[in-house]
Amino acid sequence: MCIRDSIKSSHYGLAEHFSFGSYGDDHWDRNKLGPIALARVEQAMGRKFTAEETLVIGDTPKDVACAHAFGAKCVAVATGKFTEDALVACGADKVIANLIGFSLADFV
Repeated sequence: MCIRDSIKSSHYGLAEHFSFGSYGDDHWDRNKLGPIALARVEQAMGRKFTAEETLVIGDTPKDVACAHAFGAKCVAVATGKFTEDALVACGADKVIANLIGFSLADFV
C-alpha cells in the first residue's frame, strides 16, 4: 500500500476494514491493479473472489476505467477534482457526493 492511499483510506475510516488492496505504486498501468487486488484478497481471506464480487471505490475516471478493465463495479466519489457529472459521464456504476453515511450494503 502506498503511503498516500493509506492516508486517504485512514482519513475516511476505510483502512481498518481493508488490510489488502492494490494501489498506484503496485503497477504503472492502473488497469492492471484489479488482478493484483484479487490475488491479495485471496491470500488474506483464503478464498478466491471474482471481479463480479468486487467493488472498486475511487474518485477519478481512471479509477472507473480500472474497475471496468477487470470486470468489477465502481462507486465513484466526487470528493476530488472530478464532479459527479464528470464521474457519471465516464461510466461509473454509481456516483456519490462523499463517503458520509457510506455503506457497502447500499451497493450489493
